[in-house]
Amino acid sequence: MKKKILSLMLMMSLAASLAACGQDSGKNSNNTDLSKTETEASSGQTGEEETTLVYGSADYTRINPAMDEHGEINLLLFNGLTAHDADDNIVPGLAEKWEYDAETCTYTFHIRDGIQWHDGEKFTADDVKFTIEAIMDPENGSENAPNYEDVEEITVIDDSTVSFRLSEPNVAFLEYMTMAILPKHLLEGENMQESDFFRAPVGTGPYKLESWDEGQSIVLVKNEDYYLGAPKIDKVIFKIVPDDNAQAMQLESGELDLALLDPKNAQNFKEKDGFTCYDMTTADYRGILFNFANDYWTKNRDIIPAVCYSIDRQAIIDSVLLGEGMAAYSPLQRNIYIDTPHS
Repeated sequence: MKKKILSLMLMMSLAASLAACGQDSGKNSNNTDLSKTETEASSGQTGEEETTLVYGSADYTRINPAMDEHGEINLLLFNGLTAHDADDNIVPGLAEKWEYDAETCTYTFHIRDGIQWHDGEKFTADDVKFTIEAIMDPENGSENAPNYEDVEEITVIDDSTVSFRLSEPNVAFLEYMTMAILPKHLLEGENMQESDFFRAPVGTGPYKLESWDEGQSIVLVKNEDYYLGAPKIDKVIFKIVPDDNAQAMQLESGELDLALLDPKNAQNFKEKDGFTCYDMTTADYRGILFNFANDYWTKNRDIIPAVCYSIDRQAIIDSVLLGEGMAAYSPLQRNIYIDTPHS
């Protein structure tokens, strides 16, 4: 995605290989979409009993996918017009299909029939237009706004059809349309940063919010009316455990079923009986920044390239991340939209 580039810094852009580790239920599945998984929660409950998965999560102050760039919980509560499959390819989401007119740089999306918000209201193209325009509005201060800088016009053709005319071709646009869509009927006229909606969100996703105990847990229950079918797991609990070491301890003790661990903690589970680990390539980074509030660096900025050149970045990766990462070759991420560097 488009990012604001931080200048005058030594950045180590890492596709860090984190590990999602969980207790083994005795069945194998590589499908991480909770709405489609064929395994039961690791509590071992089967048949008609309620199945529950407890995930070790960071804390949340709000759930606002339109304004905030990150949020693991978003995918369970909301959907975009497009989505990712298990191999991270773009596939249909709320839109069952789309066309692209190269002459006018226009994408036209056709929304599936019968999609409902968690409160029972019908999902329409007006919700799409409302959400993207709210993100684009500079008054709202959305972190996602740079992704839509080239959108010149959004047209609602009918309840099930919406088009986006761009100023120029954008190979990543379908990626950007994985953005969670918000309900116009609940947010129109609301403050997009401070609305109470973001503490009691209503989406179209496979799970609905049941309760939120601040600083303790967020409980989701399956959406029986989900357009891809009701999830197999009845309840997902985001247990707030901000500390990495505490997550590892609670995973081992059985208090958690699943956690996203840093490389140091993850290595302790890779060969442990009863646990399954999945390596996950991420787009986060670690950086060493120069403090230009200190007069030393403003007076001696000429030595910054020498400092950057002298630091052994690979040694930092090997010692801090146990080799799970790569040294930066530029301020840009390495992904399918950016060519691999040539020697």
